[in-house]
Amino acid sequence: MIYLVHAFRMDPDTTNMIAPELPWRKQVAHFNDLFPQNRTGLMVIVVAEDPECAEDATAALFEKLQARNRSLLPSRRPDGGPYFEQHGPLPCRPQVQKIADVER
Repeated sequence: MIYLVHAFRMDPDTTNMIAPELPWRKQVAHFNDLFPQNRTGLMVIVVAEDPECAEDATAALFEKLQARNRSLLPSRRPDGGPYFEQHGPLPCRPQVQKIADVER
């Protein structure tokens, strides 16, 4: 019984169930190294009837999370901030929209 207690271990981390030497696992590890801010956290996707409602709901949620930042993990909006406000989302750029229209 003593051998079993020391030799048998369970790991609840599901990422350890798949060999890290697999090509796709190496790609995931590389991606995580490039974007460490995405390693942990909870992603929230807001769905609404129109973009304005989705933006309003997202802004309200983000504001509430920022107010509770001391008791929760830090929150961030990857679709917000000065750069995003100036340049907008990628699909809204004219050159990207032109390519998207051709492929339809």
